[in-house]
Amino acid sequence: MGMRAKLFMNGNSQAVRIPAEMRFDGDEVLLEYDPVTHAVTLRPTEESREEKLRKFEKRLREMPYDPEGAAEYRRVMKEVEDEDPMPREGHAF
Repeated sequence: MGMRAKLFMNGNSQAVRIPAEMRFDGDEVLLEYDPVTHAVTLRPTEESREEKLRKFEKRLREMPYDPEGAAEYRRVMKEVEDEDPMPREGHAF
């Protein structure tokens, strides 16, 4: 389904006003251009594994303390680290 949108200049770049119901999360999108049809497609970018973990950990920190939940968190994080180790800064388990 097509929908018209306003174009405007933002500095030296052309920009498009995206309606609220089509708004993207984050501050970046993947931009694709088809030179045959001149179609421009915007796609959401995928979050990195590190960003997903950071958001997950932030949500956990905001939750009330639950001893069983804390043990489950440590178990899941150990599985993640064993699967693909990555340095994490500022953590105290």
